[in-house]
Amino acid sequence: VGFHPGTELADSVTVSAPAFLGGRVSVAVSPGTSEAAIASVRDSLHAVVLYSYESGAGRSERWQISGMTVDAAVNRWSVDARFSLFEAWRLASAYVITGRELAPEVPSSDTELAVYPNPCTSICRVESKLGASHEPTVAMHDVLGRLVPAPIRSRDSTDSEGHQWAIEVSGLTPGVYLISVRAGTEVSSVAAVVSR
Repeated sequence: VGFHPGTELADSVTVSAPAFLGGRVSVAVSPGTSEAAIASVRDSLHAVVLYSYESGAGRSERWQISGMTVDAAVNRWSVDARFSLFEAWRLASAYVITGRELAPEVPSSDTELAVYPNPCTSICRVESKLGASHEPTVAMHDVLGRLVPAPIRSRDSTDSEGHQWAIEVSGLTPGVYLISVRAGTEVSSVAAVVSR
């Protein structure tokens, strides 16, 4: 449930994304805690101090951390006596993220896709077993999403449900490419590395 200035939203939004290692935390240092003790925590989180404020009640800081999720850092140090406050700072523009939960892995489709050898130097072989009865097509894209005009040869497998392709990659620039197979509404993709 979120809010936007001038508008109340009575809905929730779910965003699926890979775990992000890093983020911002708000910290209040407990009175009497040495700078060396706080510096050791900052170092372990690879933290950069974005904001620091001293008052009679102590010191408050905002840190940018990396290498650990914000939730893991909060779980670890919110109970530490060196801090009177250690919490996630989740403010992005005018939107507030109220929580985060881990979901199970995205289930794979019925399409099994294999590329070998990977990395490849001259010929890249692609094998796919499709759950649908549609005739599959294969395409190759670079990391910018552009279609790569690589020569693709097809041949049938001995397995009636399997398909195989050979892609000529010797003329391609070394790098990472995305190979996708489409059959009806099913699409499966896999990364292939071209090397020399």
